[in-house]
Amino acid sequence: MNKVEIICSFVRTKRVQFWNPYCKRRPNYRRVHNFAVRKGKSAFELSLSKNLFPSVNHLKRNMCGIVASLSNEPVVDVLVEGLQRLEYRGYDSAGVALIEPETSGFSLRVEKHVGKVKNLATACESQKFQAHVGIAHTRWATHGQPSDVNAHPHVSSGLAVVHNGILENYKALKERLIEEGYEFKSETDTEVLAHLIRHIQSIEPDLELEEAVTLALSQVRGAFGIAVIDEAHPDKLVGARRGSPLILGVAEESLVLASDATAVIGNAAKVVYLQDEDIVLCSRKKKDGATSFEFEVKSMRSELEKVTLRTDSDCESTYEDEEGKSQSKLNINIREHLKNSSKAQIVYRVMHDLTLSLDKIEKGGYEHFMLKEIMEQPQVLRDCMRGRILEDGSIKLAGLANMEKEFQAAR
Repeated sequence: MNKVEIICSFVRTKRVQFWNPYCKRRPNYRRVHNFAVRKGKSAFELSLSKNLFPSVNHLKRNMCGIVASLSNEPVVDVLVEGLQRLEYRGYDSAGVALIEPETSGFSLRVEKHVGKVKNLATACESQKFQAHVGIAHTRWATHGQPSDVNAHPHVSSGLAVVHNGILENYKALKERLIEEGYEFKSETDTEVLAHLIRHIQSIEPDLELEEAVTLALSQVRGAFGIAVIDEAHPDKLVGARRGSPLILGVAEESLVLASDATAVIGNAAKVVYLQDEDIVLCSRKKKDGATSFEFEVKSMRSELEKVTLRTDSDCESTYEDEEGKSQSKLNINIREHLKNSSKAQIVYRVMHDLTLSLDKIEKGGYEHFMLKEIMEQPQVLRDCMRGRILEDGSIKLAGLANMEKEFQAAR
């Protein structure tokens, strides 16, 4: 439930009361909210739909889900299954983007739909995708209404992006990109990022994909967790985060990016928890008939101070460069930042064993997760007391074993 603490006070037949510690409408800062538990809805999802929290928009920013994979095997099933595990977070649409192998090379394929992930799963089954790299997303609408067009991933000439978070200066960037000739199909802030990365590649064709993504992110303000693929780089997957969670799952024959560890279970035994301003390049390399998977994490914190876009309504959108040629303000910002910035520095993040199991995240035959949590409480209490309450009735608390004399001497 992220940072929101919801404590169940009592349960009646299909009626539940919750204490909301964020509510300050009463002097004691508590208020009991009564509402029905609808089938298939978590307590957190219901609390958002009922506007029980004063900062609903802030909470929604963490509700979208990201899954991305680079593998030796077709990844579409991994992506769809990962989205299904993230359904508890709440969403209004879902989609995937895959780089499909073709006789003449590779092409980007996108499938996205409003509604449940099962709608997307049905559409993907009929397409019989064979891609070895792809990205997927469940969206909770923030910019633009729920629709197929506004659903993620968003595309710009063979490049696809999925994004959690909010880009605060997307309107200024969008205006500059429209002046450069880019056409927008959606109402989202994420499409701005897709076009911005592609625009940077058009200015500097020799840039690696991860460098173009780093440069694009230097131009944006706000929170993001992203995954990017490009049909020109079918053996690469790029992820980055600032303020929005993103983890990397590591296996022998695949790499998985996700916004939540639940989407990684069964596909990776180890995980790397990326930190703010981290950008990770996942790559598949072939040598002497063998395929290997590598990842490299860099920190964007080493970048010099950003070049901030002027957003004043009266500022000129074009300028003359040193040679007297007309240049857009966006292009000047990008080139100046590219000239003055240092390379992102490689950083080392600890790799952790993934200890979560599938039975912990699935409903276990119950109608919804809230009911599962309620019914599991006796077992949870037994597990907590195991080894602490002995057969003779005595209590053993290991952390306090050496403190007996101090407690007895206390006055």
